[in-house]
Parts: sequence; structure tokens; C-alpha cells
Amino acid sequence: MNFFLDHDVPVDVGRMLRLKGHGIQYLHEVLPKTADDLSSLRYAVSRGKVVITCNRGDFLQLAASEPHAGIDLKCIRN
Repeated sequence: MNFFLDHDVPVDVGRMLRLKGHGIQYLHEVLPKTADDLSSLRYAVSRGKVVITCNRGDFLQLAASEPHAGIDLKCIRN
């Protein structure tokens, strides 16, 4: 599976997924860090990637109105 990791997702999540054989792309590799959520989602959709983000509120709204290959919402607590 191919994943697109939002800027707020810890790097360790991507490393673990890569070790399991998944394709990983980080937002900062392809878009400016200031890219808005809609641009990030549309980038992922255009490449068939599932978004992983910690930004629950904004992406829940986008998931209701935008097509997507999947959005995985992570709630990470310290």
C-alpha cells in the first residue's frame, strides 16, 4: 500500500511502514510545509495514496466532501 504522511505525523510511523514493505511519501518531500490540507489531500488522491495525518478535525471535513483513497487519522499523545 502507498501512504502520504502529513507533516504532523512522526517520522517513526513512516519508518515502521517502510519496514513492512509499504510505499511512503512525506509531505515535505513534495509540497511546501505551508501547503494547505486540501492541496495535500488532492496531491495524495492524484497519486492513489492513503493519507496519514494527526489533523483529525480538518481531514474529517475534507473526507466528507472530497474523493480520496483513504485517510488514516492518528491520535498521538505524549
